[in-house]
Amino acid sequence: MKFKEKVSTLLLENYSITSITTILEKSSKSISNTICRIKRKHNVPLPTISSKLGYFFKLTKRTKRAINKDLTRSPKKNK
Repeated sequence: MKFKEKVSTLLLENYSITSITTILEKSSKSISNTICRIKRKHNVPLPTISSKLGYFFKLTKRTKRAINKDLTRSPKKNK
């Protein structure tokens, strides 16, 4: 098990920082830094995968269909 996982499990079991340092035999500074990293990671919302990541389409599918329908009815129409 990784160090961060060990610290997070001990935190979930409501151990204090001093008891975690004695159990894992690490410095209190490293324990407090990992606790800060764990809390920061859980507070940040995860980025959602959306259509913003790729090519941005200015027209929706519905407006494209409407334009194509208008062009098939009267192809000489500009606007």
